[in-house]
Amino acid sequence: MALSVAWGRTGELVVFLATYYLVGVLHEAAHVLAACCVGKARSALTLTNVRSALFSRHVRVEGMSGWHAEFVRHAGWIGSTVLAVALSFMDVYRGVQIAAWITAIDGVCSDLLELEGPMCDHCREMFRCGNFGVIVLDPERRKTV
Repeated sequence: MALSVAWGRTGELVVFLATYYLVGVLHEAAHVLAACCVGKARSALTLTNVRSALFSRHVRVEGMSGWHAEFVRHAGWIGSTVLAVALSFMDVYRGVQIAAWITAIDGVCSDLLELEGPMCDHCREMFRCGNFGVIVLDPERRKTV
């Protein structure tokens, strides 16, 4: 019985973490898809972005400015929020829903509220969704974090 309970909790944690990872990758994919929609496919569809989306939870699209950049930025939080709402109405494990909502909140903070606003010129082309580590690594932001 005790082994069953321990495995159940471990399994729930594994499902949560796997979902959080996957939903984060989907969030980054929303940025890339939006960049393709505004004519930046060559800059968005790169091996570097695949690697960044999979391991660093951010993507970079060179040459973004004006409404194109805003469109790409807002695509992330909107996509994550729509997914979280949809999962809330589905009969799925609660940990899946929580992971989706955490990602949506991360996206709202970074994409909509821009709490992780641009730190440098080349960072304006970077979409760092809920990536608190990027803030900590920036020497200018360390003092306020």
